[in-house]
Amino acid sequence: MTLVVARRNEGRIYMVGDTKFTPENSGGRDGQLHFIGGLKIVVLHPGAVIAFAHNTVSARHAIEGIHSRGVDLFDKNAVLDYLLGHHQSSLQRGADAMVEFIAAFELDDQITELFLIKNGNVEWVDAGYIGSDIAYNRFLHHQHQLGATLPTPLALDIAMQALDAVIRDPDPTLQAVDGFTIGLRQSADEGFRYVQRVTVEGRPKPVRAGPMAPVTFGGAPDGANEWSIGSSPGDRFGVLTAFCNTGSFGAIYRPALNFEPRIVRNCTSKDLVDASMLEVNQVTARLKRC
Repeated sequence: MTLVVARRNEGRIYMVGDTKFTPENSGGRDGQLHFIGGLKIVVLHPGAVIAFAHNTVSARHAIEGIHSRGVDLFDKNAVLDYLLGHHQSSLQRGADAMVEFIAAFELDDQITELFLIKNGNVEWVDAGYIGSDIAYNRFLHHQHQLGATLPTPLALDIAMQALDAVIRDPDPTLQAVDGFTIGLRQSADEGFRYVQRVTVEGRPKPVRAGPMAPVTFGGAPDGANEWSIGSSPGDRFGVLTAFCNTGSFGAIYRPALNFEPRIVRNCTSKDLVDASMLEVNQVTARLKRC
C-alpha cells in the first residue's frame, strides 16, 4: 500500500507520495530497497510523469520495461495504453498483484493533463489519488487543517506537510505509508521536477535554554537523521538524490533504470550529486533514442 496524491492547481500539476516499499509487495527482496525505500513518482522526462501504488512487483515490471518495450514516451496515448495494459493484467492476477497508476503530461502548448489508471479504466481528472483510502482521508483532514484553500504556490507546500503528518501518525492503520514525502512540481520553463527539501526523522528534544534556543533532533545515536532530498541535475529526468547528513551517505533513486537505489557511502552531498550524473547520462541517452 502507499499513497500518491495529484492535483491540477491553476493549470499546473503537483504530486506528493511516500517512499515505503514492503517486502511482501516487492518480491521479498532484502536490502536497501526496504531500508531506504524507493520512488513511486517517476519522471520519464520533463513533460511526462507516472506514479504507482499497491504491488511493487507489478509496478516494477511496468516501469523498468517501458524503455525495453519501445514505448514512445513523448506520445501520451502510447504511455496511457501501456499503463492501462499493465493495470488490467494485474487485476486479472488478483487483488494482491494489483497496481494502479497516475499519469501527468505537459503538452507542447503547455496544456496539462492528469489521468488516473485504476478500477480497470483510464480517467481524465483534475485531482485524484491512488493507494490507501484510510491514508487519503487522513491526508485530507491534515490538508484542511493546514489551510489547503490557499492558492499556488502554497498548495504544494501544504500537501507535502499533510503527507508528512500522515507518515508521522502512530495510527497502526497508516503504517503502510512511511519513509519520506516526495514532492513533484511543474514550472513554466522546466516542466516536471522533484521538489528540493530537507527533512528530519526523529523526535525533537526538549529545549530548556530559552525561547530562542535552537530545536535539536539529536543524531544517529538518538535514532534521528537529517536528509537533504533533491538538488541534482537529474531532478528533471527521474533521477533523485537523498543525502543523509548525519550518516555521510546517500542514495540515488533511478526507478526507470533500476528500482534498487544506488547507495554511495562516505560521501558529501556534492559527491552524491556528482555520482548521480552517471544515471542522468544514461536516462538522457535513452530519451534521445525515443
